[in-house]
Amino acid sequence: MPEAQLRELQRTPHFRTCNNVTWMICCQDFMAYLGEWKPENFENREAFVEAMSRQSDFSTIRWLWPEDETTPHFGEMVIHVFRCLHCDRLRAVNDST
Repeated sequence: MPEAQLRELQRTPHFRTCNNVTWMICCQDFMAYLGEWKPENFENREAFVEAMSRQSDFSTIRWLWPEDETTPHFGEMVIHVFRCLHCDRLRAVNDST
């Protein structure tokens, strides 16, 4: 990662996590942190799976939002969502509270 991007990340406000969630990267740059999302923030299950698939295994994804259900059950999980500044892709990571 170029030094200028690392300095920019150091200036960025931190967000709280229980499991030291790392800042997501896409298109060789740090992504923008959008915040903690609730189930209603995701358009549908496919959008959730796409966002989570880069960071979580599919057993975790199926547990958080089973294929046969219309709404997820995050329970005590927090979903941190990031957006790529270049390609607009969403990525998400789950964190226990």
